[in-house]
Amino acid sequence: MRVTGRTIRIIGWNVQGLAPRNARRFIEDVSTEHDWDIMCLLECGSIDKVNLAPHKVFVSDKRVGERQRAIVVHGSFAAAIAENSFVDVERVSALSFRLDGVSFKVVAAHLPPGHDVELYREAIERLEEIAKMDDAEKAPTFVMVDGQDCVSSGEWDFSQTVGAWAEAPRGWKGELLYRWASVAKLAFANTMSQPPHGTHT
Repeated sequence: MRVTGRTIRIIGWNVQGLAPRNARRFIEDVSTEHDWDIMCLLECGSIDKVNLAPHKVFVSDKRVGERQRAIVVHGSFAAAIAENSFVDVERVSALSFRLDGVSFKVVAAHLPPGHDVELYREAIERLEEIAKMDDAEKAPTFVMVDGQDCVSSGEWDFSQTVGAWAEAPRGWKGELLYRWASVAKLAFANTMSQPPHGTHT
């Protein structure tokens, strides 16, 4: 993501139950392999209870039926965090930044699993509402979302792809999410799909 000519390095990862006691080691390991400014973690524990200084950590509240999300800001980028800007609602969290006079926002969303269409629609509506906040400033927005099997497993190549999700076969979840993303004019800069349970790549 580029803001005021500068590349903002954002990592998104579903860590599938990262325990707080392992959070520092995880971030250290990622840091040895990648340069990053902001990290969006889905399905993590209360990693804000762990000392991750110099990094700043914003974690969603604990709610029945969902795992927590975290937005971790590298210590060297912390000065760009907009004051009192962390927003957390069911299944969606966001943090705003201001860099060289320009605002932008990072959103982390973990949509519901299962087959309840209305529940999924409601989550997308919350995602849309959060992504549109501060829209008066036309702030660029980065969205890290786990769509929960939104790509069908037919002929899809379950390796990391660049933008290929837009052309992949989609189930009803994918159709709902893609419809919203199209209206919101989000570009699929980097997408990744995981294989169904029981298969390996």
